[in-house]
Amino acid sequence: MAVRRRYYLGRVHKVGQLDDDLLIQAMEQPRVVHSREYAWTFTDAEVHSDGGRVVFAFAQLCKYNPSGVVRVIDEEQRVQGERLEPNLLVAASPFVYIPEFSGIAFQHVWNQIERQTFTKRFADVVRQSHDNFFLDCEIEPISDLRTFAAKLASIDAFLEIHAKVHPPNPLFGPAWANLKDYLARRAATELSLTEKGDEATPLRTNVAIHVQAILDQDMEGPYAPDNPVDVTDAAILMAADGYGSGKVVGREHDSTITVRTSETQKSFLFDAEPGGTELFEEACKHFSRVSSERRMTHE
Repeated sequence: MAVRRRYYLGRVHKVGQLDDDLLIQAMEQPRVVHSREYAWTFTDAEVHSDGGRVVFAFAQLCKYNPSGVVRVIDEEQRVQGERLEPNLLVAASPFVYIPEFSGIAFQHVWNQIERQTFTKRFADVVRQSHDNFFLDCEIEPISDLRTFAAKLASIDAFLEIHAKVHPPNPLFGPAWANLKDYLARRAATELSLTEKGDEATPLRTNVAIHVQAILDQDMEGPYAPDNPVDVTDAAILMAADGYGSGKVVGREHDSTITVRTSETQKSFLFDAEPGGTELFEEACKHFSRVSSERRMTHE
């Protein structure tokens, strides 16, 4: 039976001069990034196009030891020894990038290339591949709304809401359309919001109601709020869709809990050693499901 591993869904936020062409170029012609005793780069890149349009790019983020040592057996002496093995592969995380969704699906490699490590080293290699020249990127997680809704529903009183969002590309959701329009009017590339209440007077927020309504819309029709969603609530919804990061602090009984959009990242199980086309097809199903569930559309 094939070994299966977990893959996480995110969106690649491209900053400065970075676009899809330069991002894919970094996958095909990567530089090497060194961190402590390890080096990192992309390998095995495949770019699949249709009519001049890139459909997806597949590669692997590799962690290796430039001065690796392996244990060997000397059969004649019947003793163990060591042998130098330059560029010894430690771990590799297959990933697929799909421009239609600005989406990336990447493998979690336990104790070697975990979620936070992948997102950091991916950005490091992309920047280094273009000499850090007026560009950057981040991988923002796409939240599993069901898990996120369950955590929000347990909060008795909302005490703090923090969100950092950036203009969506290429999809947007109707629940936070007013925030998207606001960012466009202001020509803002990023917006950070913080609201605080206290135990005596908690925040008045409908974020939990909005998230649950989005999940319930299949039974009741597309979710259309009667009034524009409050800006901070809209920012949390935008972050949950993979266009930023958000944090909600609240009281649950006698305890204070923190719910982060990054902690409820959407994921799926798939082959540990996938082919590029197979991983693309599987990831595409999940990205399409996210867009359908949240009524997200292209500009």
